[in-house]
Amino acid sequence: MTLNLIKEFCKKTFLCSLFLSFPLTLKALEISPWFYPPWEFHVGAEVKGNFFPNVNRGFNPIDYSSNNILAGAYVLVPFSDNWEVEAELQFERTSKTPFDFQSVALQVRNQILNDVASDWVSFSVGLNARYVPDKWLVDVAIPYHNLANFELNASLGKEFTSNFRWVYRTFVYFAVGQANRGYPWLRGSIDLCRKVHNKSIFTLFSRGYFGLGNQEGVNVDNFKSYARIKHQSVDVGLEYTYLFDIWGSLTLEYAYRVYARSFPERVNFFKVAYDIPFGF
Repeated sequence: MTLNLIKEFCKKTFLCSLFLSFPLTLKALEISPWFYPPWEFHVGAEVKGNFFPNVNRGFNPIDYSSNNILAGAYVLVPFSDNWEVEAELQFERTSKTPFDFQSVALQVRNQILNDVASDWVSFSVGLNARYVPDKWLVDVAIPYHNLANFELNASLGKEFTSNFRWVYRTFVYFAVGQANRGYPWLRGSIDLCRKVHNKSIFTLFSRGYFGLGNQEGVNVDNFKSYARIKHQSVDVGLEYTYLFDIWGSLTLEYAYRVYARSFPERVNFFKVAYDIPFGF
């Protein structure tokens, strides 16, 4: 008993130390087709809150709500003109599960076309992998399919400039995923960005997530991940980013789930994130 307590204490201490070693605030893995300059490292963090009043097609119980807090950190490294690698670490607390390590992910992307240089559009492709511990897969608030989750993704975008600085950017993102168990899924995004006075960026976006499983009911108290669930969701939101002169950027975001099927519905999302670049 004493040995187990010591092991648990060491585990929590290690995870907290790893989290606090990053600047205190994360973002999801990068989806934009525009890359940072080579060896301009970006580190940062994010705190997210979301809550939902019900699970569409959920039962046992038929009404289930959850309040969730997610925090994490990332580092993104562009190691050439057209290659970048990113690592992400996430922690979460839900109504069912206390605050703990939730997932870790790694992504590698290649920029094939760049409209900032001479191409007509920007286009990138990538591959990411995410590990999620068993304990989270029984929680309907966690949107992953299994222990090991893999995605192939692509992003296509175009920017519009004035006086050699971009004013508008728009891009679409698409991903197909497969876990170590269950059915594949599709994810997509459409973003429209507007920069104002080189200090503020406003982004209007829509995100879709579609599991291709063969089950539609969600057994809340006997849940075993979304691996076999035919789930669907569409979120829309607005993001505001303030650009500091040399101290990176601060982002505020709100989104709302306008459609859900066999998935948490009517979800409100809030986010605060901070990103800071540094180079050699």
